[in-house]
Amino acid sequence: MRTLLFLSVTLCLLVCSSLSASAHTRVLSDFESAADTSLWKVSNGKFSVEGAPGSREARIEFNLPAEGAPRSTAILTLNESLLPRNDWAAWQRLELDLINASGEKVGVGCGLSDSTVGYRYDLFTLKPGERKTACLDVSGFYRRIEPLYGSRGEKRDWTPPPVLRLVLSQDRPGRANPLRVDNVRLVADELVLTDAALCPDPLSGGMIAVRCDLNRLARIEARIWGPDGALVKRYYENTKEFYWLWDCPGELETLTPGQYRAELIVTDCKWDPKTVIRRDLGAFEVAAPENRAEIAAWQAPTTRKVMLFHNPGPSDAVWSLPARGAQPQGALKVEMARGEYEGCQVVFRVRDAVRRLSFKVEDLRAADSGEAFPAEGMEVLQVGYVYTHDPVYYEVDHMGWWPDALLPVEQMYARPGESMPVWINLKSSRGMKPGLYRGSLAVTAEGHPVGDIPLEVTVYDAVLPESTTIRTAFTTAEELFDEINGGVQDDSLDLKYLTFVAEHRLNPDNLYRSKPPRIELVEHFAKRNQLNSFNLMYVGGRINMRDEISTDGYIQSLAATLDPYVAELRKRHLAERAYLYGFDEIGPEMYGSIRKVMGFLKKRYPEIPTVTTGYDPTYGYDSGLLDEVDVWVPLTPSYDLERAEATRKRGKEVWWYICVGPQQPFANWFIEFPAVEARMIWWMAWQQRVPGFLYYLTNLRHGQNDLMQLTGWNKTNWNPASFNTANGDGCFIYSGPEGPISTIRFENIRDGLEDSELLFLLQKKSGRAAGEKLCSQLFRSVKDFSTDTELFGAVRGELLRAASGK
Repeated sequence: MRTLLFLSVTLCLLVCSSLSASAHTRVLSDFESAADTSLWKVSNGKFSVEGAPGSREARIEFNLPAEGAPRSTAILTLNESLLPRNDWAAWQRLELDLINASGEKVGVGCGLSDSTVGYRYDLFTLKPGERKTACLDVSGFYRRIEPLYGSRGEKRDWTPPPVLRLVLSQDRPGRANPLRVDNVRLVADELVLTDAALCPDPLSGGMIAVRCDLNRLARIEARIWGPDGALVKRYYENTKEFYWLWDCPGELETLTPGQYRAELIVTDCKWDPKTVIRRDLGAFEVAAPENRAEIAAWQAPTTRKVMLFHNPGPSDAVWSLPARGAQPQGALKVEMARGEYEGCQVVFRVRDAVRRLSFKVEDLRAADSGEAFPAEGMEVLQVGYVYTHDPVYYEVDHMGWWPDALLPVEQMYARPGESMPVWINLKSSRGMKPGLYRGSLAVTAEGHPVGDIPLEVTVYDAVLPESTTIRTAFTTAEELFDEINGGVQDDSLDLKYLTFVAEHRLNPDNLYRSKPPRIELVEHFAKRNQLNSFNLMYVGGRINMRDEISTDGYIQSLAATLDPYVAELRKRHLAERAYLYGFDEIGPEMYGSIRKVMGFLKKRYPEIPTVTTGYDPTYGYDSGLLDEVDVWVPLTPSYDLERAEATRKRGKEVWWYICVGPQQPFANWFIEFPAVEARMIWWMAWQQRVPGFLYYLTNLRHGQNDLMQLTGWNKTNWNPASFNTANGDGCFIYSGPEGPISTIRFENIRDGLEDSELLFLLQKKSGRAAGEKLCSQLFRSVKDFSTDTELFGAVRGELLRAASGK
């Protein structure tokens, strides 16, 4: 599933219909002069310039692809003399106009490659004659490229020369689909400040945080003013993502109790130092030591990852334990349908010393009748941190400790200065009474009660079905569980893990199994409405297996394996849930093998769909595989709703998948990506009418030989790098001493699947328009969406009420 690794890695490419309105533009090439044209070096294609003076454009005619490549690719290398060298920080985007010079709709790729920064890529479509502007984010280039040059722009002797390449492609190899290119330029917009906020110290000791985001790099300074109006502290960085925590003990200990004020000053040092943005962030109180809380807590949404040193947001209610002074009004709040898992996240901070804490949900009962909330599925988990290194294929703002694992431990240790998130899972029953349930989270420190935090759970009328509408094809490899648990096959342990997967609404499945699964296991989950599809076995292979899988012997071996198994499935009425997956991410060179192998399977087992991630952007039309393949599964950037709907009218299906790609601006569930993306992608699947979702592995543990455990406070021993690169790719289930360990990402995947069920309920109740309207508040397309967790929570609340008829 990693074939598209290099082709699908993205760097925030946006597509718009015209030139961006930008404050600053540097045209690198407009192809108007011979000298300008000579600055380009082209490989894998024919390059020419055409048009009248003043409207000249470059024309790219693609070479035929190499065997095994799914698309034709041309590489345009720009002369280094035109690049900013040590001034990349001044720019946001590299833009270029792309024009489809053919007479048919074409899938087009546009990427940016540099020998130092790495490879970024994105896919989109152009109608005949259509012109669009591709906008590739280069705002992070300065981090890696500028250190290669001296202060005057001279390249350092010890560094390799950076080489900027534009990578263009088309998805119909062998056809005359030329592409025109014009106006290659660097752009920077006017400076925009967003999300500026003062994050208070929950213990009232002055350890506040200041945060803000910019659309490009600038000088950001935080200033703190004392009760007497004097400047107490100033801190600045040149950055575009700012989070400063005032955590210097020597300074904080000397603060006089009273009211302080925070101010933010942003200077556009790259373009106009006279352009200054000032923002008064408001006041905060520093209490006398004897009046400060010993333990503080606040709620964070489960769609947000709480970093080790993050403070509560400016609007978050903060509880002090033991209770001190006026406590905030309200409670920890959870909203859910009937038959749903949902949770909340509570963050704790302690003052002076490490504290041993434990938690229990108590007395959660209906406010009107006293009916107890179901205890089944209720659990309190510690958020554990994993250590990340450079993921290589995508840019990150932070490498180091990230919250991810959800550990079932009885005692949790909070350390002064660090945040300790606690995750609470609840499961409502399908038959319980809707309404408000009130209880509390009881907190114990060193074995002694220190207080309760109110908890309110609102259960709505909507009832989720036991089964899941969207079919999932996620590999859970049992042999990997056995391997990390001593290498001995243990059927009871395997069942424990597979049950864990099924309880998260994913089918216990394996795309790459070499033989059919145990039929008793299939029946076990089917009877529990936890299996709406499963793979019989992997068929076919990659290009190096083409000769082998095209032989009659290979085909007859499939029949010998599958004939008795399918016969038994038919007896047990399970055949309608089965599918046959194969030819993973292959290109046109394997179409003949697909025709032979899957054609044979379709004739022999006509009711069992054939599924592939093999590459054909027309979903069988161009490849001539309309009869042999029932389900085409493109990567999310390649998914085309218009083509997919046309395919469905022919009686076929189009699902989608993700793997190590795509990356930003598309949704994925890497550890460094916002947690809300793992949930919102299921809203996108509903909105895009995607009936099935494929993912190559849930429990990859490349280079990880030990069971997960805490190695200090809330840090774990687990290396989350997939193949030493993308963090969390192929793995959102960890293995602990007692069995499966969930993750923030896995809980959000389940929550997203349950949200999609609410959307299906609303669709049945009110039609698709109601759900479409809700989705439009969160995203405009699969690569243009909000990660605002407060907005997401508000829209999901609307969905719950609408699906419940309120």
